Formats: sequence, C-alpha cells, structure tokens
Amino acid sequence: NSLSSYSGTHELLAAYEKLTYAQYLFFAEERDVIKVAEALRRIEDSEYQNGTENFKASYDKMLQTISPEVSQTYYKLGKSEYEAKDYTTAIMHLALAYQYNENDSEALYFLGNAYRLNENVQEAIDAYNALITKFPDSKRVSSAKKHLKKYE
Repeated sequence: NSLSSYSGTHELLAAYEKLTYAQYLFFAEERDVIKVAEALRRIEDSEYQNGTENFKASYDKMLQTISPEVSQTYYKLGKSEYEAKDYTTAIMHLALAYQYNENDSEALYFLGNAYRLNENVQEAIDAYNALITKFPDSKRVSSAKKHLKKYE
C-alpha cells in the first residue's frame, strides 16, 4: 500500500523539473524566448493535464508572455530560410511561427508556399485552404487560390 501511494511521483517530479527549468530561462537576465519556448515544449500534454492549478497557471502565463516574440522570431527565421530556398527548415520555423500566433496570415501563407515548393502537396493544400477560410480578406488569398487550382 505504501508503494502504491508513491505511484506517479517520479513523473510528477520530472514535470516540475521541466517547468522549473523553463522558469529559470524565463527569468534569466537576458531572456532567450526561443529557449523558453523549447523548454515549455518539453512538457508533455499529459504532464500539463496532470499538473496542479499553479503548475498550469505558471506554464500558461509564460507561454502567453513569450508567444508574440517567439512567433515573430520563428517567422523571421522561416521567411529568411524560405527566401534562401531551404524549404525544409522554413517549414519547421514557419509552422512554429503559426503555432505561436494563429492570427498570422503571412506565416500561414509562406508555410503553404514552402510546402508547395518542397512538394508536400497535401500540406500545401491544407495551409492554403486554412488561409482562405480563416483570413478571407487577406491580400494573399488570391495567390493561394491560384496555387490551389494547380492541384485540381
């Protein structure tokens, strides 16, 4: 019975260690938001779900605080890689930019383009359709529709 009461303790401590490390990076004198974001991504969904209210509140507050800057940083990286024709790396960074800011139509548009140019057809179609649906007034919609016609 004593042993069963400790079940899951190791996993809980590991989750708190990950959160503590993210907090350490968050409060560092020269904060690197990408490192904070990476540390937060190491916390698994199940660890978050099983965390206390304080655990979740701390995680959520850090994520909310860094998300705009993280999104912008990943967008700049992705756009630069896209322009250098490094589509595989651009996809990774543009997807993260959009993940951290789902209101960024530019990140979604260039993500679709990077998928298309990397010959990831279904992902390109999905990105373009998401752009058209979510941002119907975007200046990029007509271009996305032209690219979609090529797949019909």
